Amino acid sequence: MAITERQGEVLRHALDVGYFERPRETNATELAEHFGLSRATVSQHLRSAQRKVLAHVFDRPSAD
Repeated sequence: MAITERQGEVLRHALDVGYFERPRETNATELAEHFGLSRATVSQHLRSAQRKVLAHVFDRPSAD
């Protein structure tokens, strides 16, 4: 599993600020503002990092 440095930063920050909680304590727009990125870019980083982590957890090859 090799997530990029930026993917790790976004994923770690999202976890730290409650993005994965129910209800969410923050949203993708707030994450994007924190990093100075577009919402779409932050969402892409999160999806890619999650896919890689889950592939690792379930011992499956990652497409990235």
